[in-house]
Amino acid sequence: MQKKDYSSINVADSTLITLSYVKAYLLIGNIKQAQKTFDTIDNSQAMPNTLLTLAELRAASGNAEGAQQAFLQAIANEQLDKQSVSVTLIDYFCTQKKWPALQGYAAALVANTPQDKTLNASPTVNILKNSALTQIGLCFFNEQHFDEAQKWLQQLDVTQQLAHQAYLALARMAIEQKQYPTAQQLINQYEVTKNKIDAKMLWTAFEVYRALEQSEIANQIGENLYQLSKRYGVTTPELMSWNPNLVIDDISIGTKIRIRPIP
Repeated sequence: MQKKDYSSINVADSTLITLSYVKAYLLIGNIKQAQKTFDTIDNSQAMPNTLLTLAELRAASGNAEGAQQAFLQAIANEQLDKQSVSVTLIDYFCTQKKWPALQGYAAALVANTPQDKTLNASPTVNILKNSALTQIGLCFFNEQHFDEAQKWLQQLDVTQQLAHQAYLALARMAIEQKQYPTAQQLINQYEVTKNKIDAKMLWTAFEVYRALEQSEIANQIGENLYQLSKRYGVTTPELMSWNPNLVIDDISIGTKIRIRPIP
């Protein structure tokens, strides 16, 4: 009978415990202690979860290139649970415009999807996958990398309800391809699911409705944007650029609106 290697199990368990401490220190913003704790791990390149935590540590330290390198190594390992990647880390790569990290993660998520329809993943896994692919696709869309955005947003499981931003982005890209019936269906789904919208989303909806020749709706949206920009003496693109999170249809008294470039 083959003897179990309890020492290796203990090492693995010990590493996971250490990683939990590292994550706890990162959570409270104690990067120095997080690094010090991480350095106690022997052979930190061996486990994909260790590399993933290293990516988070480097991101917290402002080392975007190092974070991307560790992240790409982590997701290349088949043993890594692809659903364990944090939303914060993906958002960091988006902010830092680290496209290889986003592309690599999206490709790993798609590759991890069973090709046999009888072997579909659980609903929870599909929801997490949809969420991650939406986040990545919208990152590319907002940076106007439309081909890359479409590549990943079209991998979404449309049998589940998508985020309203995803419907809007897909509708806008359908317009680019002159697929007007598809764009109409998508903008309808956007209208049903949307909650709060910002200036950029409102402008995208305006473009879709204008292309669909639904002038009444397009004019109403355009009027909202125009009146707001006129009130502050700036152009609509400037207003959207300086106030990306402004909720156009819900501006309460006291809302701060930037009317000049961010320094």
